Amino acid sequence: MSRNFYFFILISMNYRYLFLALFMATSVSIGLQTAAACQDIRFPNGKSFCFDIHKLSTERFEAKVSSSQINSADLSCKLTLPNANSIVLPGCEGIFNYAGADGKVTLRADSGDYWYEFISNYDFRNGHFGVSPSAPSPDTNNAYSPELVSVSTERPQKDQWIDVILRIRKNGNYANYSGKVKFRVEEYINGARRSPESSTYELERTEYYFSSYESYEKRLDRFLKFKKEGQFRLYLELENGNSTSRDFSVYVPSSDALATYSPEWLNVSDSSPDQYEAVDLSLRIKKENTISHYQGGVDFRVEQYKNGRRETASYYDYTLDKTHYYFSSSEQGEVKFKNFITFKVDGEFRVIAQLRGSNTASATQSFSVRRSGVLATYSPEWFNVSDSSPDQYEAVDLSLRVKRENTSSHYQGGVDFRVEQYKNGRRETASYYDYTLDKTHYYFSSSEQGEVRFKNFITFKVDGDFRIIAQLRGFSSASATQSFSVRRNAPSQPSPRYRAESFSIARLYPTFPREYERIDITIKALDRYGNKVNDYQGRIQFLVEEYRSGGWRSANSSDYQLAYFTRDFSRSDYGEKTFDDVIRFVRIGTFRIKVIDQDRNGLYATREITVQHSSSPRWQQDRSGYLYFTNKELGKIRAVSHLRNDVIASLERDYPRLRRDSYRKNLSDNFYAAMQDILRDNTYARFKNRQEFYTGFQEWFSYTIRTR
Repeated sequence: MSRNFYFFILISMNYRYLFLALFMATSVSIGLQTAAACQDIRFPNGKSFCFDIHKLSTERFEAKVSSSQINSADLSCKLTLPNANSIVLPGCEGIFNYAGADGKVTLRADSGDYWYEFISNYDFRNGHFGVSPSAPSPDTNNAYSPELVSVSTERPQKDQWIDVILRIRKNGNYANYSGKVKFRVEEYINGARRSPESSTYELERTEYYFSSYESYEKRLDRFLKFKKEGQFRLYLELENGNSTSRDFSVYVPSSDALATYSPEWLNVSDSSPDQYEAVDLSLRIKKENTISHYQGGVDFRVEQYKNGRRETASYYDYTLDKTHYYFSSSEQGEVKFKNFITFKVDGEFRVIAQLRGSNTASATQSFSVRRSGVLATYSPEWFNVSDSSPDQYEAVDLSLRVKRENTSSHYQGGVDFRVEQYKNGRRETASYYDYTLDKTHYYFSSSEQGEVRFKNFITFKVDGDFRIIAQLRGFSSASATQSFSVRRNAPSQPSPRYRAESFSIARLYPTFPREYERIDITIKALDRYGNKVNDYQGRIQFLVEEYRSGGWRSANSSDYQLAYFTRDFSRSDYGEKTFDDVIRFVRIGTFRIKVIDQDRNGLYATREITVQHSSSPRWQQDRSGYLYFTNKELGKIRAVSHLRNDVIASLERDYPRLRRDSYRKNLSDNFYAAMQDILRDNTYARFKNRQEFYTGFQEWFSYTIRTR
């Protein structure tokens, strides 16, 4: 399993605003594709500014900033010219002289805890970035060229992960690109460059396909690391042959050198926090008790005092913003972490920072976490309910407010939701078949001030008396209830479900699958005239049959593997939906796939399918029924599984489109279920090895970003 997927999950909440900014910029601005006058500088926290160099006279130039989201007092830059001279630019602006040739310029921008490095060619003769307008225009295919605009370090330690940002230019301007970028590594040995042994480095991938939604830029975190000391070079090459490269000087820090460094925690916002209270703290690396310029890595771990001894804390009991950090030279060995850790249970904990490569250089910060008795002062309430007596399949909007002693609050904790139904003379947990809930939990951010509006939050599929309960996480008595009396749809306005008279299995892909090859199924809901019912909503069930004893009968469950037994159609599917990777067969033969409305046995469709033999070693491996994951890989999958709900809740909160996209929900649920199957060592697990798992992760992550 690629090591970058876990890091992607951990930072997805921090970088969601950067992804959104990139998406919005490419969809509303034409200038990005047609001009290179202004260079977009974006920090990891999502803030950005536009940088340009104006030519004032033959040898006089001015650095200018525009469209800035950052106070100039918090911004500083260093501009390195083609002759290697460097110019310090307070606020990233200033006038300078230069009489040399055209060439590469490097801008190092710093803002608070964040930095960004921009590298590009500058035409000093004509005064603009990129190639000269007088240069002959290349043909369309050769016009694209790669640019490695930033790397986290050019002098990494052995086994230190390197992050890179690459961009695509066309005729000198940044431009959308849909194509492949190839990566390769060379090592400088005995006066010559040659391909290194695969054991000396780790490359997250050897090629990458740009998608249209990514525009011209791609950030690849934890992309490359070297496992030995030496001189290396990373090459990026497009399909047209245009390429670029970056050199790396890898070193191994001596234990003696590390022994002179010592980390320490300082400026802890609260060493006795409440449950779910985010804690800020700073980390300083000193060298012989003085300020250092430490540029190495630091690893973090959390321990808990439990059962009379200290042990590794459970992932369920805390949320850690990052598990490691690499210092840059500009930080001078000191960094501030905002919202670094949140504890979910009370007790005694400690966070340990340990210098990478050293067993002795570490720092410990202890915390005594208090049970959230303060939650007793918080109370949730529902309000602004769009309809407390909705019809079946009518989406209901409502708002939730968390007050503190009957006044507005800044509650930042979690809330869990559950649905109950009055049935058979008593209240009981409602069946999942009877309603659709947009989310089962939610985390408030400080900016919401304890109040949030949920659009299309719940839909009831049957009539009756229901209620939805919101309960503050960690405190059983702080809850709010909203009741609903759901009305049956009037006969004159039948439910869209009942306007559908039949199903059609419009497509199976592949049409002639091989053993263990996953199959996609496209289903249409049709009325009595064969027209598509665009607003059909219902739950369908997948069945598999085989022909024996003179008729079609249920197939043996050992002959096939279903990814899921039921799935929902929503209004947004417009009566047609493709379900990916629904089934795969473990033996050859002729089978029949049947899809049926779970509430209407007469609403169904069938289609025969012939499964062919496969001699591929991959299928033979899968057929053995074993999972191929190391303990380390299983540990990472377990960590991703723990974090998944928090990440999804945060993304859905900030991006309403994700809440409304049923395919994304199904994809996310299926991916989560696949992780659980792996952790349970289920031989029917969808992913059998790390490559299959990473492919599934990329599918979920890419679709989520595209939808957002």
